[in-house]
Amino acid sequence: MKPEGIVMNGRTRIVFAFLPVITILILFYFWPLLETIEASVHRGDEFIGFERFIGFLSDEGFVNAFLFSTELAILSTLISAVSAVIIAMALRDTFIGKRISVFLFQTNISIPHIAMATMVILMLAPTGWFSALSYQMGWIDNWFEFPDLAKGDSMFGVVFSFVLKFTPFVGMAVLAVLQSMSRDYELQSRSLGVGRIRTFIHVTLPAILPAVVSTSMIVFAYAFGCYEVPNVLVRRTTLSMLVYNTYYDTYNPDCRPEAFAAALVIAVVTISVSAIYLYVTRRKRM
Repeated sequence: MKPEGIVMNGRTRIVFAFLPVITILILFYFWPLLETIEASVHRGDEFIGFERFIGFLSDEGFVNAFLFSTELAILSTLISAVSAVIIAMALRDTFIGKRISVFLFQTNISIPHIAMATMVILMLAPTGWFSALSYQMGWIDNWFEFPDLAKGDSMFGVVFSFVLKFTPFVGMAVLAVLQSMSRDYELQSRSLGVGRIRTFIHVTLPAILPAVVSTSMIVFAYAFGCYEVPNVLVRRTTLSMLVYNTYYDTYNPDCRPEAFAAALVIAVVTISVSAIYLYVTRRKRM
């Protein structure tokens, strides 16, 4: 009887330990998600199924916003991941000023996204720092000649802002792995005559890849669904901006259910990316 009581107490502790997390997930994730799905597949009291989702496929505005958001997220993620690995490898060894270098590298993590977007405007706008520097160097005659990189039709300003923000986020995770791993295999590889690049590809990269991929998934999800940074730095419409504009379209009586349906597309993409990551990592462990 006593062992059973101990088991029951242990199970009860586990239930109570997970109860706050489960409650938060239900209240702030699953319940709103189910409400959004219900509103998306109904028009008033009429069940219309996937009519809105099918209509999106023939909507040029939605397709362009989806493709632009995807390109933006993929490009930002790739550049951030590559830059993070390069910088983390450079910060791996002990050198004079390493603590200051690491501190400066991770500073951007604490800066809000909207503040980073404002900094990009100050740097890349025709009246910004780089424009003034170009004028002082004699590369341009006046600020009108400097291209509007901060807020134009291209995604340069948004990608630049995301890279500044996400590179230290990925890089600190990679640096933590690099500093905790043993260098024995790398040294053995180099002693056998294997070059630095091949040693990195076959020895170092497999060790840091889980950290790179897991943080990159977070970066992709945020970049794909981000609203405030593209709204400040680009004239084109992303999927999140389309959701916002649709939700507040007073001339469309069906605006809110359409916005919910478009928001579900963002949720499906980010959840699918997470599911693929979990599936791949689980297969590797097996």
